[in-house]
Amino acid sequence: MPLLADVATVQCTEMLPRSLCTVAPRVAFYQQQRPDQPVAPCRAFIDSDETFCKRLKADPLEFAAFKARWLASEEGRAVCRHEGKQLQRQR
Repeated sequence: MPLLADVATVQCTEMLPRSLCTVAPRVAFYQQQRPDQPVAPCRAFIDSDETFCKRLKADPLEFAAFKARWLASEEGRAVCRHEGKQLQRQR
């Protein structure tokens, strides 16, 4: 019988999109909007931007502006560069 942690890891891995550049801005926005709260379960970050905003009850335009700024930031560029390197290693 598999361990619960192993099952949870597999399920979470299957749920997450492969793109850190998609998930990371959502996590950063969540942390900015709710700095005193723990990060939400991974399900909150894996759907579309529209669904994410509905779950967070956030203005989609505000999130879109934040996402554009975050992706252009040093942190955002570093995450996307790292992801690109990881994809190249997998090929």
